[in-house]
Amino acid sequence: MADVQLCVVPSTYQMSSEIAQSMQAFVAYFDSKVKDGLEKLNPWIPVVEDLSPEVLILVCDRVCENGVTRHEAQQWCLSHAFELVEINPQELPDEDDDFPESTGVKRIIQALNANVWSSVEMKDGKLISNPSPCLMGHIL
Repeated sequence: MADVQLCVVPSTYQMSSEIAQSMQAFVAYFDSKVKDGLEKLNPWIPVVEDLSPEVLILVCDRVCENGVTRHEAQQWCLSHAFELVEINPQELPDEDDDFPESTGVKRIIQALNANVWSSVEMKDGKLISNPSPCLMGHIL
């Protein structure tokens, strides 16, 4: 069991040194319905590059052909080492697939669980986490 602190930081100016030092994951939600949705993340790129959190996730409701397209979002993610997660993807994974891809909140939880948090310690043969890592979220 891990204690995780979720820190919502509306702007780079409100980033405290305490949050910066403990941040191990960065999840950014953007509005994919507007063409400049990804541009609003630009101020965060230097912060993320400097702090190098283990988990980088870019979240939107669904990519949108009239806003940020799948290709644009994937290119942005490749350029900045993020994983794109759509909360309500238009195309769901094939149910007959032996290894279906997870989507939405389930995928975000999987990505966070797959990370080896730096504060994890072994105790009586079980993994424990201490102190709490910080998962920083940003909603645009």
